[in-house]
Amino acid sequence: MNRTAHTCALALAILTVCGCKASFPTQPTAATVVGFQVQYTITGGTLQPGGAFQTLWALTVDSDRVYRNVTSGTIWVSSDPTVVQVMSPGAVRGLKAGVAQVSASYGGFADSLLVRVEQFPPYPFLSFMMGDPRVPDRTVMARVSLVTGPSRSEDVTQAATWYSSNPQVATVDHGVVTSVSPGNTEITATYDGLSRTYHVSVLPLG
Repeated sequence: MNRTAHTCALALAILTVCGCKASFPTQPTAATVVGFQVQYTITGGTLQPGGAFQTLWALTVDSDRVYRNVTSGTIWVSSDPTVVQVMSPGAVRGLKAGVAQVSASYGGFADSLLVRVEQFPPYPFLSFMMGDPRVPDRTVMARVSLVTGPSRSEDVTQAATWYSSNPQVATVDHGVVTSVSPGNTEITATYDGLSRTYHVSVLPLG
């Protein structure tokens, strides 16, 4: 990997962990686009009806392994607009409880993510937030909070017990999730008799 590609890949991993707004090169280069991915932001793939927007990223991967943000130039479609509505490129909102697949297409490439819309469970409950480690050798931060009432929550990430159903796909240690190889696994956090599970799919790069 050349120095520029390494820097961009590292920046992507850091931004995924911290939930920062991404800034990627958007100008075309001589490199050939070899892959296309869509990713959740740190809030993961779950929304509440009538709640905040969920932001999705669309990224191309060049032959020199440089990631480029093409979110605004990507076509976004929801499989069920009555559940998940596409408001603008990369921005979706939950309308009612259910599951919808949000598909994205760009320059002959396509990818999709499942977005869930869930009502808040009875208090107390665990709220789970995590970036999406979609390719091997990526590390993201998962966070879990104990929600005891409206606007009352406590971060219990370090105190929770973490478990990966398939460590050969992704491991977890005190909320630090590292993708290992392509496949599927469930990341579960347990605290004070409560638990929350997040599905992780790791895809081959490109």
